[in-house]
Amino acid sequence: MVSMSGEGPDHTLILRPNLSLSWRQAKVFLVVVALVLVSLASGFAAAGLWPVLPLAGAEWLALATALYLVQRRGHRTEVVSVRGGRVAVEKGSGPSRAARWDFPRGWVRVRLQRPRVRGHPSRLVLTMHGEEVALGEFLAEDERRQAAELLRRTLVRPSPAAAHGP
Repeated sequence: MVSMSGEGPDHTLILRPNLSLSWRQAKVFLVVVALVLVSLASGFAAAGLWPVLPLAGAEWLALATALYLVQRRGHRTEVVSVRGGRVAVEKGSGPSRAARWDFPRGWVRVRLQRPRVRGHPSRLVLTMHGEEVALGEFLAEDERRQAAELLRRTLVRPSPAAAHGP
């Protein structure tokens, strides 16, 4: 998901994965699956097939672990802030971002690199003097192109003469 906010020369671009389930919905899903598994496993246990109970528990635990890892990975955010003459990139999960880069605005270039292998996704990077920061690796191809276009338009500052008119 790509969203842009800001006015004038200052903008903030926020990139997030598109999650189909919220944390709350994932918990409700796990509770429903647990209830179904317990009722089915109890029926089998009553029929004398008691080994089904621990296997159903292990199955639910594996599902809960996988869902937790997917949800945790999906709650990351990448923020590109353009303020005056600086471009800041923050990556991470939650309010505290794990990594931060800061570049002078005039030297930053936006590149949408074509994939080396056909069928693979492109790669969106901000570059400056050989340093690269990859962005939006979790985005769909059209969202990555949209983010690249928004960044290009944001980083290009109109000249003072063009802003004032003839």
